[in-house]
Amino acid sequence: MLINLSNHRLEHWSITQLESAKENYGSIFDLEFPHLDPADNLPKIEIQVEEYANQCEKILNDAKSKFEDAIHIMGEMTFVYQFVKKMTAKGILCVASTTERKVEERKNDVKISTFNFIQFRPYEDIK
Repeated sequence: MLINLSNHRLEHWSITQLESAKENYGSIFDLEFPHLDPADNLPKIEIQVEEYANQCEKILNDAKSKFEDAIHIMGEMTFVYQFVKKMTAKGILCVASTTERKVEERKNDVKISTFNFIQFRPYEDIK
């Protein structure tokens, strides 16, 4: 199972990204990324990290998928960093989605960006 913990809901994923997720992880569960107050200090972020880590563990344990389990996490950087550290220490794979950005420049400094999904890339230490 793949848990999508990001601000990019499944209904906005491309067909290519959905197919890749299903092929690699079987099913997908959408979990809304937390609203984080920019004024919060690290101890407050850590409380939310703990809450979401517990939710994700419960979802994965209840699913009992025959596929590899992973958490697709994209969002506020300090939350993501702390969350990935916690989950990888527990042996749970965390991945990011990579995209190719294409920019079309129009008149009056208007830019239109489109993002094409390429792959899920694991968060892991470089050896």
